[in-house]
Amino acid sequence: SLSDFKKDKTNKKLIYNKVWCIGLPKSGTTLIESILEELPYVEMFTSIFRKWENTNTKYMFDLNVPEKLFKDMPDNKNTYCKTHTKLTNTAKKIINDNNVRVILSIRDLRDMMISRYYHILNYKFHWQHNLLKGLSFNEGFKISLTNKKNEHENTPLQYYYFWIQNWIEYVKREKKDILVLNYEDFVRSKEQYIYKILNYLKINKYDFDIKKFTSPKIKRSNILRKNLQNYGRNKSTFRSGEVGQWQQLFDEEITDFFNQNLPGNLDKLKY
Repeated sequence: SLSDFKKDKTNKKLIYNKVWCIGLPKSGTTLIESILEELPYVEMFTSIFRKWENTNTKYMFDLNVPEKLFKDMPDNKNTYCKTHTKLTNTAKKIINDNNVRVILSIRDLRDMMISRYYHILNYKFHWQHNLLKGLSFNEGFKISLTNKKNEHENTPLQYYYFWIQNWIEYVKREKKDILVLNYEDFVRSKEQYIYKILNYLKINKYDFDIKKFTSPKIKRSNILRKNLQNYGRNKSTFRSGEVGQWQQLFDEEITDFFNQNLPGNLDKLKY
């Protein structure tokens, strides 16, 4: 796009010119992407000004991002990518061997699973969509948590739990210089959330017009359906980003079911 062309032409290489945003779906990565788009970074997967060996965009959602992706990032330009990569030996090697800044996005697991549930209802191609449509919230939500794609996999709730736990334990244990962002912190203070990113990337906050940045405010669920029909950068799964929605929707039945199927303590997911 013209915006990417201008970024490459007018901006010098930043101190940290390669950024890797990692997070589960519904964890706040779309928000971080929108902040990075306001900065001099160009998106690796979809921009015509970035070339890499595998030209399709499946690695945005792949669990095993190849190390070569980061070798393909230009050394003299500012680039970012977002993936849902779980913690693997390859991911550790990428972090250890490449000069890349890593931003890990996490969010309250209960709100994430609610957001995931509504995403499934609005996206008819999701593998759980036909199982949930027409059911009450309690019935559908419980199925969305525990129904497996195949018998050898974890349930969605288990997968999300272990994904977050493994990344947080890795950051704490290895004391890696990774920026861990809680989505809830953005709601408490938009300015401080953005300044954490700027500070981590060594970007002068006075070079960034924070007033220009506004978070999306989705008021109608049909906007999500429209967003899901878009392609590339225009495709967004952002729904509402509400914090603490689980407190409104979790009755005693759902609370008990959620806790019984949770593979560990929620405190282990805090950072």
